[in-house]
Amino acid sequence: MSLDLGIGREGTALDHADPCRLLSNAIGKEMRRTFGHVLPFAIGFEVAPGDGKLHLHGTVILDNASLAHRKAVARVFRRAAGEKPKASRARQCSLKSMDRPEGWAIYSSKSIKRTRQLLASDKLTFVNRDLLRLTRDAWDDL
Repeated sequence: MSLDLGIGREGTALDHADPCRLLSNAIGKEMRRTFGHVLPFAIGFEVAPGDGKLHLHGTVILDNASLAHRKAVARVFRRAAGEKPKASRARQCSLKSMDRPEGWAIYSSKSIKRTRQLLASDKLTFVNRDLLRLTRDAWDDL
């Protein structure tokens, strides 16, 4: 998942002591409102190398693979991030299947130094309890 922040939400995140907690709470709230529960997810902030825009990368485990569900998940992330104007809203959230989960961690860390400097924080990532539990269960099954 790749998610651009709306202007207001980007400003709030830049001023917040724990921007990951701010966004994870907003995402959880939108998921509960939309689905009645929170999906397993993780997020990480990144400053774009080119334009310096603060945005998120993440992962989410969907309830199902239907197009309607994928659209609803994208809408949840857009709302939590502060929706952009209608003209650019379709490109605000990109959901793609992840064949190699380790790739997300590598990709998300490419601008870590710049991101830490911009946010003045080491709190750049968040993994919710549901995803942690699934990860532990999978590890225990090995």
